Amino acid sequence: MPSRTTREPIEFPKPERPAERTEEQELAEVGRAFVAIWCQAQEHVAGHLPPSQLRALQVVADKPGISVRELARELDAMPSSVSRLCERLVVASLLERAPADIDRRQVTLRPTAEGTQVLNDITLQRRADLKTILARMSAEQRSQLLQGLAAFAAHTGTR
Repeated sequence: MPSRTTREPIEFPKPERPAERTEEQELAEVGRAFVAIWCQAQEHVAGHLPPSQLRALQVVADKPGISVRELARELDAMPSSVSRLCERLVVASLLERAPADIDRRQVTLRPTAEGTQVLNDITLQRRADLKTILARMSAEQRSQLLQGLAAFAAHTGTR
């Protein structure tokens, strides 16, 4: 019969103190938290719609009368893909196609009342979610956040 030997317990190295996080890591973490809250409203209100369709609907709402080709440029996508995406939005009664006033061969896009309502509901939900979070912050923290985000926006070229 084999003899039993006692083994020394396995010692695992103790975890080292986490390295200091870089500014980029902290910003990435904060960014993920903000995006999660932002997308949560989208899921809550229009979870049945993919983000690409909601993005297209938002662009059309911002630029009513836009053509499929112009929308494709805005979305940096192929016109044929955008045309199929628009067809799905038309079937869902969120978007309508109509002949252009000047060139009847060209098709223009506009959100339907239902499409506009979906976008409005998402906006209202986002505001409510942000209001809840901001209420947990001090006035000074809210002011610092606003200043930081305004500075960030100024450097993106989107403002």
